[in-house]
Amino acid sequence: MASLAWLLLAHVASDLRDLKLQRTALETKIKAASSVTPIPLKPAFADTLPSLNRTDDVVRDIGRSAQEAGVQITALGIEPRAATPTQIGAVIFNVAATASYKASKDWLSQLLGRYHSLAVNTLSLQAMPTDPSRQDVHVTLVWYVKD
Repeated sequence: MASLAWLLLAHVASDLRDLKLQRTALETKIKAASSVTPIPLKPAFADTLPSLNRTDDVVRDIGRSAQEAGVQITALGIEPRAATPTQIGAVIFNVAATASYKASKDWLSQLLGRYHSLAVNTLSLQAMPTDPSRQDVHVTLVWYVKD
């Protein structure tokens, strides 16, 4: 009976040594993990949006970049929408223009690349009856703003 108790005690002692080794290994991992510099959080999307007061700059840039790309703007409507507690603000640009397909594509590409919060809501291209190489372009752009 004593030998059975001794075997049981030896087995428990062995398990205890294994648990102590595991604890030491885990404590080492925790120390290593806590010494790592935390990854900075990215700002919320709404915090990166521009202010509504930059609308005039965007309108000027729409006109300037259109002219550089060979796009003739025939009408431009602007509709600001203020931010609410549940929605971010937006400025809607309704643009009517004439241009070749390539010029239209280049112009929109430049605008979308320049303003990360600008999006195309609708786009319509139709060949002009008098000049099939030119298109009637109707585009609704949405520029998201924080206020």
